[in-house]
Amino acid sequence: MSTTNLSTSNKSAELQLKESIWQRTHNRVKNLQVEWKGDGVILEGNANSFHTKQLAQQAVHELFPKMLIRNRIVVKRSGIFLHPSVELLANS
Repeated sequence: MSTTNLSTSNKSAELQLKESIWQRTHNRVKNLQVEWKGDGVILEGNANSFHTKQLAQQAVHELFPKMLIRNRIVVKRSGIFLHPSVELLANS
């Protein structure tokens, strides 16, 4: 995902989000990408459990409670990708 169009404040928020996600998940989301899209954020990467995927989403929610979150983190166990079609959307 390209971040070349992000403003300076969005780049700062993106870095803050990534650090929060890595901290919350104990760095278990690999290839983490964060993209701002309109009034929301898209998360992409790979995790070894649905719990880790949910922790990543919760990290975003803690920093930006009203933000729309499109969680596209793919869960992969033992070399097998699990069905990623259940896309968690949160908008509180």
